[in-house]
Amino acid sequence: MSEPLHDRVHRTRYARHFLAAAGMLQRLGDAAVIWFTFSVDNQMLLLRGAAIGSLLCTSVLLIGVWRRLRWARYVLTGLNWGYIMVFGFCALQGWKNPTLSEPYIALIAGVLLYAAANVILVRSRRVRHFANL
Repeated sequence: MSEPLHDRVHRTRYARHFLAAAGMLQRLGDAAVIWFTFSVDNQMLLLRGAAIGSLLCTSVLLIGVWRRLRWARYVLTGLNWGYIMVFGFCALQGWKNPTLSEPYIALIAGVLLYAAANVILVRSRRVRHFANL
């Protein structure tokens, strides 16, 4: 038995809201991480490429989830966990200083924003239902 059209439209609308929220959290996280990578506190210049790659890949994969490509949600969450590990390691490197500078605070905020976006993508039933149609 198929669900009524109203229920399907309602679920789709809220799933798109959740996806937009996850996308906004990821863009804010990307902005914070990119700001850190171009600051003078950054000792690893290779992080610039990872940060810009994160911005491009997550944007393309979010579009894939929006267009209901089933595999895009799994790849997106996997890449997000990878970025959380890489940038989290860099945040822990700066943790040894007793006072954290603004770029390191931005990096920590960026990692937390990535984690929040991943929680939405993994735990939301509406996004799961939306991506698996």
